Amino acid sequence: MATAGQITNAESLGEAQHRLLRSPDHSDLTVVCKGRIWKCQRAILTQRCKFIKAACGGPFKEAETQTIKLDDDRPDGVNVMLLYLYTLEVPDLSNKDVSPHEFTGEEQCFVLGDKYNLPILKEHGQSQLLQNVRDNLALWSTCSDQIKLNWINWLSRMWRWEQGGSEKIRGGAIEALMKISVSIIEHEAFQKLLKDNEDFNMAFLRALAKKATSK
Repeated sequence: MATAGQITNAESLGEAQHRLLRSPDHSDLTVVCKGRIWKCQRAILTQRCKFIKAACGGPFKEAETQTIKLDDDRPDGVNVMLLYLYTLEVPDLSNKDVSPHEFTGEEQCFVLGDKYNLPILKEHGQSQLLQNVRDNLALWSTCSDQIKLNWINWLSRMWRWEQGGSEKIRGGAIEALMKISVSIIEHEAFQKLLKDNEDFNMAFLRALAKKATSK
């Protein structure tokens, strides 16, 4: 049985790196997020994340304690980010559930990829979000009342994102909404979203007008 740090003939380098993350052996850097702890290898993370490299090498307490606290982030997102940094592969986030509550992994790839300057992670999250929105909003008519409300709440939250590239996700959402505009516009919570969010309102109305003139 291979120990952490040993690569067997049957596993890839990425799999071996993943095993390192799961093992405390040879760890010399601790990452903490809201009580969850990862025992990591500094040499791997500092080579692949400029933020971590700066934190460990500069005049910061992280350099002294060898502990990086990411309490402003979400543990599930940090876990996905660390898996990516170790394996250089984005974990499989495919999901067929129509509820945007299940988009956590994709959202965190996008948000943390932007925050920590990890372009591949960010782009993957963006493309997965776009795909999920386009595929799953089309199922609006079959959704339960709770899932419909989840969708509207997600749209409201997503419209406040400030990360570069958010506009592409918003554009994909508007495109998907045009296919269900007749039914979704009757929803009370959606009407409230239109009333409360001027930017969303304008984007939705512009798309409706374009749709009408293209017929």
